[in-house]
Amino acid sequence: SSLQNIFLRFGEKHNLTFVLPNGGNVLGDKFSRSMLANTPWEMAGMNYSILCLHCRFNKLEMEAVLGKGTTFVTMLRDPVDVFESQYGFFGLGGFYGMSIEDFAAAPKTGKLATRASDEGRNQMLHDFGMEDEHMDNETMVKMKIEEIEDRFGLIMITE
Repeated sequence: SSLQNIFLRFGEKHNLTFVLPNGGNVLGDKFSRSMLANTPWEMAGMNYSILCLHCRFNKLEMEAVLGKGTTFVTMLRDPVDVFESQYGFFGLGGFYGMSIEDFAAAPKTGKLATRASDEGRNQMLHDFGMEDEHMDNETMVKMKIEEIEDRFGLIMITE
């Protein structure tokens, strides 16, 4: 994304270090330092300045890597845009045997009542580190939203 590119260029200009996996551009599921195991930079004991790759939020593990008092910044997309993107990316049209328009209009019974995967249930809360088994718990959802409001110094919304 453009924002990631800004962080990468800023870090390079100021000789900062980045949290990076051994390969690719995604760290994986909920962040933990163990994701960096066996990377040359982790084995060298590097200190990290910036984490700007996709991973699920985990404040304690991220602060353990980046330091206490780390400023967290994120960007959110419209949930409908996220779902449309995931419908195509994960091949849900093939799984459900219908277009996204037909899926949206159809009653959620039978196969449509089942999930193809855990992805997309509430992708934003999932990415903020909320466990899938808590998605139906209104109290847990409210607590997670309060945590997000408290932890993030800046939350941007894309158009």
